[in-house]
Amino acid sequence: MRAGVPVPGFDEGHLAAQLSALGLPVGRVSMVVALSGGADSAALLAALTRVSLPGRTCRIRALHVDHGFSAASQLRHAAEQAAALLGVPFECIRVVVPADAGASLEAQARQVRYDALARALGPEEWLLTAHHQSDQAETLLLQLMRGAGVKGLSAMPKRIAFGSGVLARPLLEVGAASLRCFAVRHALPFVDDPMNADTQFDRVYLRRVIWPLLEARWPGAGQTISRAAGHLAGAQTLLDERADEWLRPLARRHVLSVAGLRTLSSVALATVLRRWFATRGLAMPPTRRLASLAEAIRTARADAAVRVEWPGAEVRLYLGGLYAGPGLPAPPERGLASPLAVGRTAIPGLGAIELECSPSAADPAAVNAATAGWCLKPRQGGERLRVAPGGARRRLKDLLREAAVPPWTRERVWLVWQGASLVAVLLPERTLVDADWQPRLVALGITLRWVEAPEMLHGVSFVEADGPFR
Repeated sequence: MRAGVPVPGFDEGHLAAQLSALGLPVGRVSMVVALSGGADSAALLAALTRVSLPGRTCRIRALHVDHGFSAASQLRHAAEQAAALLGVPFECIRVVVPADAGASLEAQARQVRYDALARALGPEEWLLTAHHQSDQAETLLLQLMRGAGVKGLSAMPKRIAFGSGVLARPLLEVGAASLRCFAVRHALPFVDDPMNADTQFDRVYLRRVIWPLLEARWPGAGQTISRAAGHLAGAQTLLDERADEWLRPLARRHVLSVAGLRTLSSVALATVLRRWFATRGLAMPPTRRLASLAEAIRTARADAAVRVEWPGAEVRLYLGGLYAGPGLPAPPERGLASPLAVGRTAIPGLGAIELECSPSAADPAAVNAATAGWCLKPRQGGERLRVAPGGARRRLKDLLREAAVPPWTRERVWLVWQGASLVAVLLPERTLVDADWQPRLVALGITLRWVEAPEMLHGVSFVEADGPFR
């Protein structure tokens, strides 16, 4: 930075204050440093080993992600040396970055890296990264060039839930120069990644070409832009709180009322949808796809089956309800059949079927005899079920429609057969046993359940309907 602009200092005292402000719990805490091999993360790890945190006993370890790029061995060696010097357990995770022509290498490497770190994080562990003030400012500018909204312009949050633990960035107010000075002063081994000099990458181009011009014109630009990101993060928090207030009366379990959504303004509707997707851990839709979804919400008939999808998510409208989730696997092939025995039978991508019996209801031999030859199959078409004792057999197709079961769930319903006899129909939240089989299953204490099914398969109707499943 230019003379006259203060560079925020960095030492273990500053780190202790930031960790306390981020809500580091008291007692025994396990912390993991993402150690790249560069000066920033080496400084973070060294300061962490020297820090005093009253009321806390800290276990520290270091994780390094090897992307397999040209300088990988140098970076890995520097990271391992730093961990050894500081007496910290070290682990290297090797990953493969896919060559996807439709995505930038930067984005692919970042996604692979975070996925690997999330998998390596233990329950309630804190992952600390060395993102600093310049990183935060660069992120805001890159998001601005992508046309991001308030959330994107908030740049990197200081703390978020991550994997089975927490991701924290305690250095976002620290200048890069201060971190480098700390690393040099303590003789820490580090390597400058050659990729950080390749201006074909957006972030490097911004750092090497654009940033010097900004600093020359506006000394202290990093600190100012980083502060702006903090203001935007505060605004996003208020938007999230307001969106949660709008969402509460619209939600019935995991489904939103389309009629309720239609009462919102266009801006409020977009805000609510983004918040809903975020709380469900779904990828944000592109702007055009969000606009298509908003138009469908405004205009679709109550009985229309609408589907809007984008990478990592899909949204469906049915009977006045809006469903969202990761993309469902394709419906099972009609000829599929799996033997069903006491215990748990997995359904790839769709949970599992559990067949259980009460130990006090019957002896195992009787249960085995009753369930001999049971087979699990998807719908073939034309199935009929006796709903009530002495009643006529009805087409399963009609029963599912009358019960307001969503069409995409009807395609994935599982049936239990014994030879040509239909024993039961399984839905994610209810099981309907054929009336001819019901007395035997009750007498033997046998229960059938479909468990851990994707939420999108659980039907919720906002239109009054009656049927055997309701």
